[in-house]
Amino acid sequence: MRSGFFNSNITGNDEQGQPIFDRAEDATFFARYFSQIVGNGVFAQPGTGLMVQAKEGMAVTVQVGTCFINGYMGWLKNDQPLSIAAASTVYDRIDRIVARYDALQRNIDVYLVQGQTSAAPVAPELVRDGDKYELALADIYVARNATALRQGATRDRSARQTRS
Repeated sequence: MRSGFFNSNITGNDEQGQPIFDRAEDATFFARYFSQIVGNGVFAQPGTGLMVQAKEGMAVTVQVGTCFINGYMGWLKNDQPLSIAAASTVYDRIDRIVARYDALQRNIDVYLVQGQTSAAPVAPELVRDGDKYELALADIYVARNATALRQGATRDRSARQTRS
């Protein structure tokens, strides 16, 4: 059984003279610990954390905020603008803004995932495989021939959590 958190003892030094510890743990140990306490989602403090707001034309902004995914924290400390691709002339589509945990890149970041045009559009599926795990922040309805996002085109999809 692994256990923690206990102070490490120095058991020696490596060839560069750096200390060797008997209880050194990596980030996966801490992520496992935090995932038992904090579920996946966006923190509701501030109340606008990681909310997506439509801007002029075909643009949105993801507001500052914090999320946890599988015990790892993502913190957006500055608003992040994103450009929405031009609308189709034939069909509507639904794009999705996600916070993505990427084990290979060792980060969490915000991404725009473009949907498929369709007579009955649906938002792109969330990726949740061994290396990536996405949280939906918002769905953006992109009407055919749109040159600007309509009011109400952005639908909040985040799972907001409060600290207890």
